[in-house]
Amino acid sequence: MEPRKAMIGFATAMLLAFVAAQAHAGAHAGGVVCKTKTGDVFHTGTDGSFCEAVSEDGTSKSKASATGNKSFAEAVSDSHGNAKATATGGGNGQADAFGKCHAKGKASGAGSVAFARCENGGFANATATGGGEADGFDDQAPTCIANGGTAKVRSTGGNCGP
Repeated sequence: MEPRKAMIGFATAMLLAFVAAQAHAGAHAGGVVCKTKTGDVFHTGTDGSFCEAVSEDGTSKSKASATGNKSFAEAVSDSHGNAKATATGGGNGQADAFGKCHAKGKASGAGSVAFARCENGGFANATATGGGEADGFDDQAPTCIANGGTAKVRSTGGNCGP
């Protein structure tokens, strides 16, 4: 009887761990949302999207949301940073906030890449659509490549795009 009780206990513990993980990573409209103030949360959506949110030291906030096949969103933060990444329609949105700053990356459409990174107390907002690439930083010049779509950066490191 003891091995059976141990197995039931293990199965219950695994179920509770799965339910707890789902509290931080949920689905929306076929896509996924990951958010955390501590640790690493990742989730794959039923529509083929993927998100990951990481708060490396428990003092910061990270939120990533992805909707649409092959959409990828990743937000990473530490030291009181705030990172938010969004990807739709096959885009790749990424945001890194290392320090007391704000980073936001938003990509929409296949082949679109938006990357925002801050680490020196400023902010970086990058947006790309229709295959564009936008890379924004709080402490260096941005890069905007339209590639037939749009690319826009607004940051303390500089601006580019429409």
